[in-house]
Amino acid sequence: MAVHFVGNVLKGLSKTYLEKKGYVLSTLLNNWDFVVGESYAAYCLPEKIFFKKGEPGTLYLNVYSPSMLMSLQHVYLLLIEKINTYFGYTVLEKIIFKRAIMPEKIKPKAPLPPPPDNPAVQELLSDFPEGDLKERLRDLGKRLHT
Repeated sequence: MAVHFVGNVLKGLSKTYLEKKGYVLSTLLNNWDFVVGESYAAYCLPEKIFFKKGEPGTLYLNVYSPSMLMSLQHVYLLLIEKINTYFGYTVLEKIIFKRAIMPEKIKPKAPLPPPPDNPAVQELLSDFPEGDLKERLRDLGKRLHT
């Protein structure tokens, strides 16, 4: 039985994967948040890139929100510019948007419960007349306390 170093085995596997899927896609997947920004990255993820020989590619982008799908269609030129700027040359010329179901691992977390009442804020507001201003100050005190 021959002994194999893990690095040699992984190098062969990663080379095979990169040849199959492409350097551009793997780099884009690893740096997606940075390349397009967190506001867009939260709702979409690249699926594949198709290249014609000697021409810029077409990115197939899975989008997980119907409203974000419409928004992305309006700013697709900006996305192409961001991606091409990241790589330093014209990698893409087109994006095809696909509606998809959001995978569990990237679903947004549930919002935090509201913060508890701050006793110091309650004491300061005790002499304040009831009304909208007092409620807003109480809410501000809750947010500042956390």
